[in-house]
Amino acid sequence: RNLGYGNVTEIILPSTKAKVKIVWNESKMVIQSLLTDPRIQPEHYLWFNDDPLAVPPADLDYISDLNTGKSYTETYKKLLTKPGKQVLCPIIIYTDAAATGQFVDNPITAVKIALGIHTRKAREQGLFWGTIGYIPSPTKVKSKGQRQLVDSGHADGAIPYYEMMDDEGELKASKKGNVEVHKSQDLHSMLDVILASLVRLFKNGLTWNLVYNGKVYKDLELVFYVPFIRCDTDEADKLCGSYTSRGKNVSQLCRYCM
Repeated sequence: RNLGYGNVTEIILPSTKAKVKIVWNESKMVIQSLLTDPRIQPEHYLWFNDDPLAVPPADLDYISDLNTGKSYTETYKKLLTKPGKQVLCPIIIYTDAAATGQFVDNPITAVKIALGIHTRKAREQGLFWGTIGYIPSPTKVKSKGQRQLVDSGHADGAIPYYEMMDDEGELKASKKGNVEVHKSQDLHSMLDVILASLVRLFKNGLTWNLVYNGKVYKDLELVFYVPFIRCDTDEADKLCGSYTSRGKNVSQLCRYCM
């Protein structure tokens, strides 16, 4: 029994038609681990007036941590409808690729989350982040090669025929209806799998007995939302569907240039 960790989902990417295996963790279990880590102390939490149920001050005139910006205060007004029974809990998403070796072009991209009820200083430590999935680096060569073997009618293509998924390695132009599928949709299709459990959690909410500073706040409903995503320029451009080329003739520049 994996308790929600190490799930594997296979999909066919809409653009390259490559088959990928995506490893993901149940977001609810990851958040539970972040809430129960014994290394987290009261000073790591981010509350107004040291009170988890405190409302953001009406005369807030400064910018400090995550809970002092408009993203937090305006969302608080919109989503919290049960004073004293709900806590606004921002979910910060982080994604960045890491190389697996000096001579290996096979990066691993982890998708991680942290809780906005912890301070920025606390979130600089690795223990305040949990991994909800990994974005693989698919290659379309294997899937297309198998498709060519199957379509050739060769006897060796009999086994791949039964092993391949529908549309895997199709050599025809990738289209949905009459519209050609953009290659950036491959990344978003993989993110759909990784973020699916997080979306369910956002819709259903989570009731939690919050232990803080020696007191138990029973049956608190944690209300989630995403204020921002932490990532580098390369990941940010792909998430937004921006051009990743930096040539002089590209009309859409990166975030550093704008």
